[in-house]
Amino acid sequence: MKLRENSFLWQILIIAAALLVTEKIMPGISADGALTILAVAVLMGILNAFLKPFLLLITIPITVASLGIFYLVINALILQIAGALINGFHINSFGSAFWGAIVLSIFSMIIESFLKK
Repeated sequence: MKLRENSFLWQILIIAAALLVTEKIMPGISADGALTILAVAVLMGILNAFLKPFLLLITIPITVASLGIFYLVINALILQIAGALINGFHINSFGSAFWGAIVLSIFSMIIESFLKK
């Protein structure tokens, strides 16, 4: 089975790989194992597909006023929601979620750029 670059499974695998790296280097974020990370990746994929567009829509004014910085807060919120819903995935504080979301985004972009080549 060949994965298309824009498929849901493709995105889940990228999120899972980036979560694995993020969990290893970020203090305040921990997971009990690889299956937990995979479950968080699936949930984040679902939240990114359904909840994130709604959050972006209702926060357009503050996102524009903050020159896009509030987008990082939305990413942190998605990560924190996933941490709250999946047993075995722990985020100590919103600050950990905020910085973890930044690291997660960076590593997702890096992984995706390597896989596209």
